[in-house]
Amino acid sequence: MNVKRYIVILLLFIISLSSYSQMWGIPNLTTFDDKKIHFGFTLGVNTLDLGFSHYNTLFDNPNFDKMGVDPSFLTELDSVAYAVRADVSGLMPGFTVGIVTNLRLKENLDLRFIPGLSFGSR
Repeated sequence: MNVKRYIVILLLFIISLSSYSQMWGIPNLTTFDDKKIHFGFTLGVNTLDLGFSHYNTLFDNPNFDKMGVDPSFLTELDSVAYAVRADVSGLMPGFTVGIVTNLRLKENLDLRFIPGLSFGSR
């Protein structure tokens, strides 16, 4: 049983040595990567979501006593100012556009600058 397994593994290994993962051919745009600087663009799809949790006002917060704040310094207006209230929005689709600037420093070293602009709505 073990001998058959080793023979199968050996045969698969020998077959994989004779196979080619990529065939060599004439490459396209052979001098494109040799340029000192070249440009391109990016396109993408994104989703925007923004979520907030609703908090109690400061005086209604059960952990207010644990905060170590003296309540005599706070007014009711301060209590409302420390509350965060917002709606939770769902996923909204959008798209992204960007410009790629590539500066070739050495054969295997490039400096790439990719500013982008995302469009979406909330």
